[in-house]
Amino acid sequence: MPHKKGRQTALKKITAMVRKDSPQGGMPVVLYESPHRILKLLKELSLHDRARVTLARELTKIHEEVISGTPQEVLAHFVKHADTVKGEFVVIVTP
Repeated sequence: MPHKKGRQTALKKITAMVRKDSPQGGMPVVLYESPHRILKLLKELSLHDRARVTLARELTKIHEEVISGTPQEVLAHFVKHADTVKGEFVVIVTP
C-alpha cells in the first residue's frame, strides 16, 4: 500500500476489485504491509464489511502466524495482542 499519497485511491481500487458485483467479479487481492501501518489498513478495510481478510506474518519462521476473519475480527485480535505486530504482513483480501 502507498504510504501517503494515493493511499485512499489504492484502497478504493482494492475494495472495488473485491466486491462481487464489480466488473472484475470479486477478485482476491494480495498485498504487503508494514507493521507500522497494518492497524491503519485494517481500520480502513473494516469500513467495508463484506470483505474477508487473511493476514500472514513471519512466514517460514518459527513464529509464523496466519489469521483469517472479517477486518473487524482481525483488527480486534491485533489490538488485543499488540506485541505480535512485528515483521512484514502478507494481506489477502477476498470477497
